[in-house]
Amino acid sequence: MKRFLTLWLCLLTITVGWSQGWKRTFGGANLFECQKVIQAEDEGYYLVGHREVGSGRGFGVHVIRLDLDGNKLWAKTYNLGVEDKAFGGVLATDGGLYVVGQTQA
Repeated sequence: MKRFLTLWLCLLTITVGWSQGWKRTFGGANLFECQKVIQAEDEGYYLVGHREVGSGRGFGVHVIRLDLDGNKLWAKTYNLGVEDKAFGGVLATDGGLYVVGQTQA
């Protein structure tokens, strides 16, 4: 019984380890607060959140597009006011992305 239990725990650990896939860090020198991860139709991902713009001048909406393997395809910051923050998003029928957030002029 003990041998069976040890083997089962080992298989569970391997399965959990494989399910992660990849790890990436985004943001660089400026803080990026990811609020939502949205899976795209092509099985890539959108990371939606906000990041510091300039040196303490406020926040801008920040969207990062990743492929299936977690490689960055593009990143864009939208800064319309002083405090622009994104909290989520919804996939559009044409494959685009609607970002939900707030702005303060």
